[in-house]
Amino acid sequence: MERFAVADPVSRIHDINQALQILGGSPLIGRRASRGRRELVIKVGLQHYKVRYRFDPSVDEVTILAVRNVREHSYRRKR
Repeated sequence: MERFAVADPVSRIHDINQALQILGGSPLIGRRASRGRRELVIKVGLQHYKVRYRFDPSVDEVTILAVRNVREHSYRRKR
């Protein structure tokens, strides 16, 4: 995982959180995925991250399930 290390991880997390703010106003922006989930690719700096999330319209709530660098080979869930 060292190849995904960043110089300032706190700043990177802040930047990812900022990018996720779009879900507050447009929760259906991500593409549909399996089991009622959605996926959105965001760009932070030079890196791209895939965000898996669930939107519950009955309570207008977005739940972030995972944020991963798209270059990670282990992104797919092991069964």
